[in-house]
Amino acid sequence: MKAKSQCHVPALTASILGLRTLALAVNLCLLVTSLAAQETSSLIATDIDRAEKAVALGSALAENKALKERLTAAEDVVTSLQKSLAAKTTEAESYRRKAGELTVRLEALGTGNLDDRVIKLLNDLKIAEDERG
Repeated sequence: MKAKSQCHVPALTASILGLRTLALAVNLCLLVTSLAAQETSSLIATDIDRAEKAVALGSALAENKALKERLTAAEDVVTSLQKSLAAKTTEAESYRRKAGELTVRLEALGTGNLDDRVIKLLNDLKIAEDERG
């Protein structure tokens, strides 16, 4: 019987080695599959990050464009106001000159000191009445 059992030992050893090899192969396949899944998961996370960054960039670019448009509109308003201010300043200076000229004319006509003239006329009138009476 020993001969019979010895015949089975190498076959059994070969079967055990085959099972171990098979188990090692299965474990290796599982490891490769797990690594591939992690890599795929990492790639998906990277794709999500890229998509989020693309959306944020698009939003920032749209906001930048809107702000540039508002800046251009504000600059146009400032330019318009500067032109209007220059025109009004010129107009105000013209009115100041005219007012000065009219003041000089009124003083030349003697209406600049109307109160003094009225007082002088009343004084002259009183003197004339005193002389008559």
